[in-house]
Amino acid sequence: MLFRSFGFPETGTSVDETFPYSPYGGEYGQSKAAMERWCLKRAETSGSTRIVVLNPTSVFGPGGGAFTTLPVRLAQGGQFCWIEGGRGVCNYTYVANVVDAILAAASVRAAHGRRFIINDGHMSWKAFLSPLVEPVTDRKSTRLNSSH
Repeated sequence: MLFRSFGFPETGTSVDETFPYSPYGGEYGQSKAAMERWCLKRAETSGSTRIVVLNPTSVFGPGGGAFTTLPVRLAQGGQFCWIEGGRGVCNYTYVANVVDAILAAASVRAAHGRRFIINDGHMSWKAFLSPLVEPVTDRKSTRLNSSH
């Protein structure tokens, strides 16, 4: 599986925490990678202050925006569509698992000075988002068809 926060690797192999930075997304991706590198370098001399970098993949769950409520709102407004039929790979993490990772990073001394990918699994974007958007689009198409 490929983690897009590490760029678009040409290798076709799995990406792990040892994978080199290859940011994308313009200034945002570059500044994010630069800050992560700074934090990891700073960890070498931080004394008793522990520093850990966490890279959660697409976080979803209660209170979630981009990967939970946004697709539903777009579908409700007739603005949702599949890019390439939803074939792209979605690496995902449930919000409670991100919280668990934060607590572990804070409590495990050996985590200091390291970065961790937080990921529950991967599937196509269509498989990931369909349970959220299909009920909305199905209701919408039913209303449209019943009005004729």
